[in-house]
Amino acid sequence: MNDISLDSTELNGRWRFDWLLPALFQPRRAFARIAAAETAVWQTPILILVLTGLIRTLVNGSVKAAANLAAANSGAPPPGFEYYTPEQQAQLQQAMAATSGPVFTYLLPAVVTVLGVYLGWLILGWVIHLGLTLMGGRGSSRQALNVVAWT
Repeated sequence: MNDISLDSTELNGRWRFDWLLPALFQPRRAFARIAAAETAVWQTPILILVLTGLIRTLVNGSVKAAANLAAANSGAPPPGFEYYTPEQQAQLQQAMAATSGPVFTYLLPAVVTVLGVYLGWLILGWVIHLGLTLMGGRGSSRQALNVVAWT
């Protein structure tokens, strides 16, 4: 009979939630395992970063919405508002009303957060891989991206 042995990376699939605590409390052993991984193991930390970024965006959006509502209810115009022409005053009020909606409060900041996490991770991983390659390293781009995601 053919015996097939599966290692722990094949059993867990892509999500490595069991590596979270070792990465915090036993970083030398955990990062040696991460750097030695030949498969992509970056999904778990990137997911956690995206989720925490989205939670932060929701909290900031609710605070911003409450501040916009309080500013609209106070009726206090911005400084120098009385010197604006009537057309400029109407444009300012229209712009304030348009930018206080949910698209500007929640959706666009959430998209910027997700793009910031992914682009920051990719750029930093590629720069580290380039630097290591220029210094004579033989590691793959996947290994550099894995380590950057978990740091």
